[in-house]
Amino acid sequence: MWVKGFAVNSLNRLNSLSRSRKIIGGILVFLVFLYLLGSRIPSIGRKSAPVDETASLCIDDNLRFLKSEVKKYDAFINHYPLKAGEKFYPAYVGNGKVSVSLDSEKGMYIRLNRALSLPVKYYPIVAAHLDDYSSKDATVLNIHHGIAEKIQCFEVDKGWRSNCLTVESLVYASRTRPSILVQDIKIRNPSKNSVVVNLDQIGQTQLKDAKVSKASTTDATGMSVEYTSTQGVILIPDSKYKVHIAIATVKIGPSVAIKAGKSVRFHVVTAVNYTQAVKSLRHQNTYRGLLESVMKIDYASLREEHIKVWRDIWKSGFGISNSKAAGSLNGDKINTTIYYVLSNIQAPLHELSTTVEEKSKIQKTLHYPDRCYGGHTLLFYSETLWSEIKDEEDIADVTSTWMITLEKKGCNIIVRAGAEGVLQAILLSLGGLRFDDNHLEMSMEPKDLHRDLLFHRLNYGNNTC
Repeated sequence: MWVKGFAVNSLNRLNSLSRSRKIIGGILVFLVFLYLLGSRIPSIGRKSAPVDETASLCIDDNLRFLKSEVKKYDAFINHYPLKAGEKFYPAYVGNGKVSVSLDSEKGMYIRLNRALSLPVKYYPIVAAHLDDYSSKDATVLNIHHGIAEKIQCFEVDKGWRSNCLTVESLVYASRTRPSILVQDIKIRNPSKNSVVVNLDQIGQTQLKDAKVSKASTTDATGMSVEYTSTQGVILIPDSKYKVHIAIATVKIGPSVAIKAGKSVRFHVVTAVNYTQAVKSLRHQNTYRGLLESVMKIDYASLREEHIKVWRDIWKSGFGISNSKAAGSLNGDKINTTIYYVLSNIQAPLHELSTTVEEKSKIQKTLHYPDRCYGGHTLLFYSETLWSEIKDEEDIADVTSTWMITLEKKGCNIIVRAGAEGVLQAILLSLGGLRFDDNHLEMSMEPKDLHRDLLFHRLNYGNNTC
């Protein structure tokens, strides 16, 4: 009876309302109904993004924290395909002994003469893919950290970017342990479905006289880890010489099933050791010990150890005001070119195998640049030093050109100090700078001073300027 009375009273009150208030009330009731219905049926009340747009939004979510680094030319992003206005910069890492590029199918490179120019038919990078799913990819080259990263987003639940499965693959060539390449993979599956991700790990192909074996060790957590050992020969083109190489790489399975709402990690370490160019056989036996010792180190500590060295190297630097004139040389080209060159040079000052006495000699060399640099600025008049870079061969060519130029201009001693020495020589060459009788001289034409130039931390004596 109470319910019936309440309904009658409510109906009488509704009839007493004006027409406009009845309309407003009806609209409010309808909106509440839509809201309640939409919460039960996801396709009502919310609009799904198109397939390609969903994966693209997922990529953007993963890249948004890099805005400040990109603005400062410390990081460079390449979408696939390239977005309008994007310039392609290879996602390349190296430490003077070994290098690899995330966006290449050419395998690993090792040193021959002045650069990492000798290709090895060995592919240490693990590639992840999902069949029958829409996806978008992007690479990030963080030159300040010496790290390349590939981000892949797969739409495993239709229409929702928050349900994209994401594969983050981070690669670096250790600065403290130059025989070591590292790939850290993290796969996140926030969707409501279990997903199987395929993992392609190629290893050696067409490596002459290749001998492959398997072994195992334990990682930092005490878990057993399997790895493959490969020994082979690399023939140097147009030469009777050859390089004997030994490689050990952590082995992972061909696929991994990731449950809904879960994530997995893989820590893939590759140890590389090789001879100088020789005519006779030399065995390399230290590579297994290198890998097994590195596997005992926590992956985060190993990465931070590497990043710290790159930060120390970049304490010296150069800046230039931006120019919109066609063909102008700006900060992006300058920073990436210097990074690629330094990636081809070892940093013995920071390598664990360098003795205290050797480090002391390096410091003395860095503090007294001697006859470096003798000549006019290389900033505006040497196109071959700033040529377009598309792949590993271009990087090796530019590195060799820079090293030959610096050596001819009186910097042959300081460049032997490693990455820091090469950077100091490059900085001096950009301004046509030279220390003489305790003062700094600049050999630059007035017509070249139409842009702002900033040099910081040029070494001289025990002080810097």
